[in-house]
Amino acid sequence: MEKLSDPVLIAVFGGVLFLATAVHHISEIVSIGRVGQPIIAWALDGGLAVGVCYAGWRLRKAEFSAVEYQTILSWTVAGAFAGGVLIGLTFLIRVSEGRTLAEPVFPLLLVINGGALMATIGGYYAAKSMSTARKFEEIFDNTYQFTGLLAQDGTIIEANDTALSFGGLERGDVVGKKLWNSYWMDPYEKSQEVTKQAVTEVKKKSYSKSRYAFKERLAVL
Repeated sequence: MEKLSDPVLIAVFGGVLFLATAVHHISEIVSIGRVGQPIIAWALDGGLAVGVCYAGWRLRKAEFSAVEYQTILSWTVAGAFAGGVLIGLTFLIRVSEGRTLAEPVFPLLLVINGGALMATIGGYYAAKSMSTARKFEEIFDNTYQFTGLLAQDGTIIEANDTALSFGGLERGDVVGKKLWNSYWMDPYEKSQEVTKQAVTEVKKKSYSKSRYAFKERLAVL
C-alpha cells in the first residue's frame, strides 16, 4: 500500500475534523428538532475544517521537501491539539467554579478546527522559509568559487564551504570580521586597501570590480 503524502494527510485530517462536526450537529438537529441554529454552528466549525482540507489539497502543488511538508503537518496537528487543550482548561476552570457547561462541544470543535487552520497557515510560511533557506544553501555551498555575503560596511555575514575549506576555517573565524581583516587578505596590505576601496565604491554605485592578491593567487572582487 502506497504511503499517503503529507499534504494528503493534512487534507484527511481536515476531513476527520469535518466529520466530527457533522456527527455532532446532525445529532443536535435530531435531538432538538430544529435546523437553523445547528446549521449556522456547523457552517462555522465545519467551515474551518473544510479550510484545512482545502489547504492540504492545494499544498500538493507546492515545491516543498519531505521535511518541509512534515513541518506543515506537525503544525496542523499541534494547532488542533493546542486549541483543544486551551478550551479544555477553560472548561475545567468553569467546572471548578461551580458553573454549568452549556453546550461544550460546539466551542470545543470551533477552537480545535480554528487552531488547526491557523497552524496550517503558520506551518506553510515556516516551510516556505525553510525552503528558501534550503535553496539558498544549495546554490551558495554547491559551487567551487569562493562566495560570501558582506554587509555594506564590509563585514562578513556568511562565507561558503569552499572558501572556508581553503583556509581550514570555521564560520566563527571569519563571520563578523571586516573582509580586509580576514584570513584571505592577510598579509597583503595592498589587497586590503583595494578591498576597502571596492566596498566604498559598491556603497556608492552598487557595483565594483577589482583585482587583488589572495593567498598567493589572483582574485576578483
